[in-house]
Amino acid sequence: MGNVICDFCSGPDVIARFKADSFDVAALRWHSEGDWAACALCAAYVRAGKWGELARHVAGSFAARNPMSGIVYGEYYLALRMTYDVLAANLHGETTPDDPTRPACTSYENYFLRYEFA
Repeated sequence: MGNVICDFCSGPDVIARFKADSFDVAALRWHSEGDWAACALCAAYVRAGKWGELARHVAGSFAARNPMSGIVYGEYYLALRMTYDVLAANLHGETTPDDPTRPACTSYENYFLRYEFA
């Protein structure tokens, strides 16, 4: 699967790919296109439907790499929860990380590196 990283926490070692319809998160002015790649831990959260735990893990991973205030962390966590609520409604199973019949996965975190928490 090349240099694909987990679309949730940006970790290496992608082991799963969740089929997803494209969707919008209007409150964030953000659009998701296609499948989501996942590392083992994030895949376990998705499979179990533990979206809050997933959001805490992802926000914590991001904060460890990009120091932020508690207020920004809270806003990031809420943005993740909004996104995962919509993602959950648009998931349609799981496939292999390198499924050639599916479009390539991209990293979700890149959006938040540009997002301005005002």
